[in-house]
Amino acid sequence: MFIAGVCLQYIYGLCHVFQVPSGNVLGELGQGYRYSIETLNEGRIAIGAQMLGLAQGCFDRTLAYIKERRQFGQPVFGFQVGREPRLRQMSV
Repeated sequence: MFIAGVCLQYIYGLCHVFQVPSGNVLGELGQGYRYSIETLNEGRIAIGAQMLGLAQGCFDRTLAYIKERRQFGQPVFGFQVGREPRLRQMSV
């Protein structure tokens, strides 16, 4: 068994040293931090895309609701909401 790396685990004040066989090492030795950061960066992109889709869905549902809901005999959209420039800007 060749030692490719040493992993330390600290539990309840006890320090355990584990030896990892070279056949069980994934990637290059000493590059674990770089691999983990690259994985996190890719995950951040996916989460951003999901949140953008969620926001678009919320906007679409809200717009449909305020066009459908009626108050004082007219759609709520007909009040200041329909003339609000920020609403048009958010849709872009």
